[in-house]
Amino acid sequence: MKTLFFSSLMVFTALAANAANDCDGSSKNNLRTLALAADEIEAQATSKAKDERVEIDRTSKEYQQMNAIGVVYPEGKQYLGTGFLVDDCHVLTNAHVAFKESVAGSNGVRVHFSVGHSKVKGKQFEYTDIGGKVIEHGEFSSARVKEENSDWAIIRLDQSIGKKVGFISIYQMDPDKMKNRPVITVGYPGDRTNNAKDLSKIYGDLSCKLLGMSVYGFEYHTCQATSGQSGSPVMDKGSDGKYYALAMISGDNGFSLDRNTKASKSNMAISLDSGKSDGVVSEGDKIIAALQADKCE
Repeated sequence: MKTLFFSSLMVFTALAANAANDCDGSSKNNLRTLALAADEIEAQATSKAKDERVEIDRTSKEYQQMNAIGVVYPEGKQYLGTGFLVDDCHVLTNAHVAFKESVAGSNGVRVHFSVGHSKVKGKQFEYTDIGGKVIEHGEFSSARVKEENSDWAIIRLDQSIGKKVGFISIYQMDPDKMKNRPVITVGYPGDRTNNAKDLSKIYGDLSCKLLGMSVYGFEYHTCQATSGQSGSPVMDKGSDGKYYALAMISGDNGFSLDRNTKASKSNMAISLDSGKSDGVVSEGDKIIAALQADKCE
């Protein structure tokens, strides 16, 4: 696999040296990218919080579903994030992971997805670089990201592998029931995977909780997260013993290992809830509708 760097909210890498390479494109977006990178690096350097994320044993019965969580990167882009299979052929991830910025007509953007724990020595994934394309996405815009819950993209893979690898279905829970709910999140943090040099392992925070929804629809949470975890599912276990995605990690507030319960400082996730009870169409509703309209073969 080519050398790749992890994406937070349009942060190509957690290393300042790599972020500085974008200086020649002196747009507002690039400046914002660099500022976010610097803030995150400083926050991680000064944080006294203990990293409680652990390696997840995907060969165990408890966590075999986590084989559905892989890495996503666009063609020609030297960065990656996390994504997860939600059915046999569709992957859900952040829009900023799939195509960096809000782009008119970005449906059809080609991406790659690697997923599944490999039992072959020296091979990091069971399926490597599976091609796919963005079929639908939220109206994500870096200029107004704090005002929306739309940093999501659905990728349709060229191969249907979900039944072989497993998948994590979306569960649209009532927002009131999500508040203070214990959850877990699993993904590929760059600081634990040696900046993508070792993607054979996956890491999870198994002792965090959702705090409640912001006015814009984000779910605040206490899950520990760093660059690379953008697009990671935030999950709870159902009565059937399976894990379901209630939300998806976002990098909007930056990332932190601190389990801060203050909304202004806590980590954020894209809520996948339904707005039907309030008479509105939520981003979760849009995601479900897009998945139902594009059936796997």
